[in-house]
Amino acid sequence: TLNNLGLLLSNNNEIKQAKDCYQEALKIYRDLAKKNPQAYNLYLASTLNNLGLLLSNNNEIKQAKDCYQKALDIRRELATKNPQAYNPDLASTLNNLGLLLRKKNEIERAKDCYQEALKIYRDLAKKNPQAYNPDLAGTLNNLGILLYNNNETKQAQIYYQEALDIYRELAKKNPQAYNPDLALTLNNLAVLYYQINNRKEAEQAYKEALTLREILAKNNPSADEIYYVQMLTFGIFCLGKDPKDIEQIKATLQKYPDSSRAKELLEKIKSWEEENPKA
Repeated sequence: TLNNLGLLLSNNNEIKQAKDCYQEALKIYRDLAKKNPQAYNLYLASTLNNLGLLLSNNNEIKQAKDCYQKALDIRRELATKNPQAYNPDLASTLNNLGLLLRKKNEIERAKDCYQEALKIYRDLAKKNPQAYNPDLAGTLNNLGILLYNNNETKQAQIYYQEALDIYRELAKKNPQAYNPDLALTLNNLAVLYYQINNRKEAEQAYKEALTLREILAKNNPSADEIYYVQMLTFGIFCLGKDPKDIEQIKATLQKYPDSSRAKELLEKIKSWEEENPKA
């Protein structure tokens, strides 16, 4: 119950209270797992994973890494005995740890985590694509981002494209759930194509991503408006689009003073305007 309450509070951005719940649950599960590891290790690993996610999102990187590593050790042991039951949990923690290691710029370790998660999700998705294709696509996209940031653009492109193919299929069946992921992967591909001077493909991915972002922003401004105007600025800065919307973009970003993404984008616009006074 403490674990479930922690999840609820975390989703409601009540970080301190969520952390308190997880830590209290953790203490109980540790005591239970000492006496009966077979019955309680899976619950202990789940709470460690949840607490790791909360700490990572709150930028408490060292503590998050410690939680993920402990969850990973338990889930590896569980998956060794019963892969069918526990491989999905193992892959989830590997993916989470990969994200955290990427934040810490531990590139090779992050890559190892993602690739191990990818192997598990490929096997799971072969047997049950409906259940595991979303996880497979998410890990492909995460690995693509890591490789792109590490200048391994050729391999990053392969992973992005595979993720894109999966998200297209998912979005056909459930656009409401998967259009945001489809837009994100198209956005990633547009940036990659621009970097490797493939203007035609960059334009194509940009246009499709922009169309999706616009629809998403109209339906849910607080969640998607920043991403939409970010895409617009990419078109202006990189693809030579008309800068007529710059003032409207700035006004939109100023509606979100607490967003680090909005602040960063406003700084980039300011620098661009200083470099392009006649634009």
